[in-house]
Amino acid sequence: MILFILFIISTLSLTSFFEYLIYINIGPNFLWLGIFFIIPIFLVLIGLFIVFLALWSMFLSDKYIPSKPSKFYYSLVRNFIYVIFRLFRINVHQVNQDKIAGIKNALFVSNHVSDFDPMLLIWLLKKQALVCVSKPQNFRIPIGGKFIRYTGFIPVDRDNPREAIVAIKKACKVITNKYGSVYIAPEGTRNKTDTPLLPMHAGSFKIAVETKAPIVIVSIRRTKEITQKFLFTSKDVYVDYLKVLNYEDYKDLDTIEIKDIAEKLIIENLNNQ
Repeated sequence: MILFILFIISTLSLTSFFEYLIYINIGPNFLWLGIFFIIPIFLVLIGLFIVFLALWSMFLSDKYIPSKPSKFYYSLVRNFIYVIFRLFRINVHQVNQDKIAGIKNALFVSNHVSDFDPMLLIWLLKKQALVCVSKPQNFRIPIGGKFIRYTGFIPVDRDNPREAIVAIKKACKVITNKYGSVYIAPEGTRNKTDTPLLPMHAGSFKIAVETKAPIVIVSIRRTKEITQKFLFTSKDVYVDYLKVLNYEDYKDLDTIEIKDIAEKLIIENLNNQ
C-alpha cells in the first residue's frame, strides 16, 4: 500500500505541475486539460519503477541462499503485489476469515489455478510473513525471480527427491524458528484442466507433520479470470478458509490421509460454487 500511495501522491504532484503550466501559458479556462495527464503520468511512474527494479536486480545474485526470510525484501514484494492488485482492479473477498484469527507459524495449502494465488495470501496475511515454496522456474523469472529469492522463498524440484527433502527442511525451519508461515500448492503445478483439482502430493504435508504446525486449508476461486479480462476491468476473487487442522486433529494420521482431507474439502467447495 505504501508504494501505491507514493505513486498516487507523485501522480497528483506532477499533474498539479502541469496544471500550473496550463494556467500560466493557456489560461484558467483550460485547466480541465489536466485530467488527461493523470493516467499517463501514473503509468509512466510505474514503468520507471519497474526499470529501477530491473537495474536493482542486476546487482542481486541468482545463487544467493538467505539464512532466513528478509523483512525488507518481503515488504517490498508485498507492496508491489498491492500495486499490481490496484492496476488489475482485483477485489478480494475473504470467506470464514475468523477461522484463521490468531493463527501463526502454520502451513497454508490451497488449490492452484493462477500465479496470483500465492500473491493473494501474501497480501491478506498482514500480521505475518508467508514464505512460499515454489518451483525453480519461478526463481528464473526476469527481475521478480531474484527478488523472491532474496525474500527467502524456497525453490523445490519435485522431480528431484533429494532437493525436495532439502526444501521441506528449509520450510520446517521457517515454522520452527517462528519466522512466519509457509505456503505450498500441493498439486505441484497450476491446474489447467477442467477438473476442480489435480491430485495433491502427500509429501507437501510433511512440513506440518515435522513441525506439528496448524494446517490451513484454503480454496481460491476466480483468479484465472484476472488475466482474461481487460486490465482496468474490476475483478472479484474469493479466498475461502475451509478448515484449520491443529496438530491434535491430525497427529494420528499419515500424510496421505491428511492430503485426502484437504482434497475433499477443496473439491467440495469448488463444486458447490
